[in-house]
Amino acid sequence: MIAVSVPRGLATLYFGAERCQLKAEVEAIPATVQAVADLDRLRLRLDEAEALLDRAELEDAVRVRSVVTVLQRAALMLRLQADVEEMAAGLGPIGKVYAMQATDLCEGVQEAIELLAADYVRVHRATRLPALEQLESVPTEGLYDAGRVAATVGLGPLEDSLRPQGLRLLGRVPRLPDQVRNALAHHFGDVQKLLTAGVDELAQVEGVGRTRAEQLRSHFDRVVGWEFESGR
Repeated sequence: MIAVSVPRGLATLYFGAERCQLKAEVEAIPATVQAVADLDRLRLRLDEAEALLDRAELEDAVRVRSVVTVLQRAALMLRLQADVEEMAAGLGPIGKVYAMQATDLCEGVQEAIELLAADYVRVHRATRLPALEQLESVPTEGLYDAGRVAATVGLGPLEDSLRPQGLRLLGRVPRLPDQVRNALAHHFGDVQKLLTAGVDELAQVEGVGRTRAEQLRSHFDRVVGWEFESGR
């Protein structure tokens, strides 16, 4: 049901138990444009945080703070995307453009945060619930608190060292089936062991084989080589 108050210039949408006050385009469009711009800036900051975490993984120098920074920015992006979609829903056809922009900016973010959680936190140590479910319980303002985010997903003090299994690294290997990726991570259990594994060692993992092992070794060599070049 839609209720319109002409004297107050307000329209309110009621759907079941939900209530949403609709804004006039002159008010809603600038707010939506600003939210998309914020999302664009946040995407750049997320990419920077992921690049720093990539380098830390290769150098075996990961700290809880680096992982939490990526979690924070990814979670904030998903929250902001939902806000943009809600605002865009009341704008008609033009709103679809803003919603598409938000979707494009958030491409791969959900997958990135899932791989990060699987690589580092997996389940909350106290509740045994998936870490991402724990993170969803944190209000938006709480996501800016690194210590709170770390505690919520069970990662511990921000300066503690961490070592991933290598799921994020393997997630970027082209055409690598999920079951093979998981088998490799389980077999080696450590990104450093994975990066230094020879072709014969890689080929021993179920589902890999000689050809894929050579492709993996070549991919790892390129990743390490790129990091060397960028770090010179």
